[in-house]
Amino acid sequence: MENKANDVTKMTALLAATLAAFLVPFMGSSLNVALPTIGNEFAADAILLSWISASFLLASAIFTLPFGRIADIYGLKRIFTCGIITYTIFSFLSGTAPSAMSLIIFRAFQGIGASMMFGTGVAILTSVFPLAERGKTNKHCQIFDLTQRKRSFRMLCVCAFENQ
Repeated sequence: MENKANDVTKMTALLAATLAAFLVPFMGSSLNVALPTIGNEFAADAILLSWISASFLLASAIFTLPFGRIADIYGLKRIFTCGIITYTIFSFLSGTAPSAMSLIIFRAFQGIGASMMFGTGVAILTSVFPLAERGKTNKHCQIFDLTQRKRSFRMLCVCAFENQ
């Protein structure tokens, strides 16, 4: 019975970390497709539009390491859960933003939530899976990461050829 509960814990941790490994880069780059429409809606210039994308990336890059340390102190699961909640709330608020400036602020907080998830996801897998099984778990997360990078590269190529 304990082995079955242990397997459920492992699969739950793997699912959560894999979804975080997919969602964070996906949400970081998927907004770029909508930037022209956002610019028209908010009458924003190119500089303001670049801050909409950059605020997410800057916040997630700046806070990943500190939240890794905070997770060591207060617990991986607690920080990961706070990251999911923060990310979800500010994703919703980003979709309902009344102005470009509020969208920039919401995206920055979304990046902070993403850094909580991204900085703790692999550490959770390391704490749950024994050394002999870690290669398989890392493979699952890397597959989602590579899928995301391939999709981003494909979008970049389509946009480059579409503008010519």
